Amino acid sequence: KPVVSLLPGIVLLGEWPGAASLAGIGLVLAGSLLLVDPHPQPGTARLRFALVRQPGVQLRFAALLLSAAEAVALKRALVLGGPGLTFGAWVVGGLLFATPFAIRPFARHHRDRPEAFDRTALLGLMTLTVTTGLMQFCTVFTLQQLPVGVSLALFQTSTLLTVFLGHTLFREPHFQRRLAGAAVMAAGAVVLVLMR
Repeated sequence: KPVVSLLPGIVLLGEWPGAASLAGIGLVLAGSLLLVDPHPQPGTARLRFALVRQPGVQLRFAALLLSAAEAVALKRALVLGGPGLTFGAWVVGGLLFATPFAIRPFARHHRDRPEAFDRTALLGLMTLTVTTGLMQFCTVFTLQQLPVGVSLALFQTSTLLTVFLGHTLFREPHFQRRLAGAAVMAAGAVVLVLMR
């Protein structure tokens, strides 16, 4: 995402990355490679190409592109309208966009298992709502303080937590290599923040 957002960030926002920003983004990318390639060995180029041809991976790349474009648009809205208006527009727009997708599964689940909607389910829904709102508020605040490419690289540090949770909850393999990759990404984020 940080790399994809560089060109639109330059064109639409006038955010030119400096040498330290490019070095930090480079560290984030290097850490990413450690995360996704747990067994680097001869002949893996064909394996990577086969991986890229899978529909799920292609959809993930499309999501990354759209997410980077969304971050640039969000930053542009922030520049033009300020943080309050941008956050409010995200809340209202997100609600209008998500509601049609949520009604049908919600109604089906409630019809099939009406007892499932107790206080625990309501508490889970409220927790999801609050944490999503806090995440977006933090995103708006970060984008207000940093260039969009730097912000997106900084967001990748959540990979540290993801690596720990993946190992702890799902027993995902290659923990040490993934932890090293996440640490390199975190180092890149530190460079980005300190050298801005």
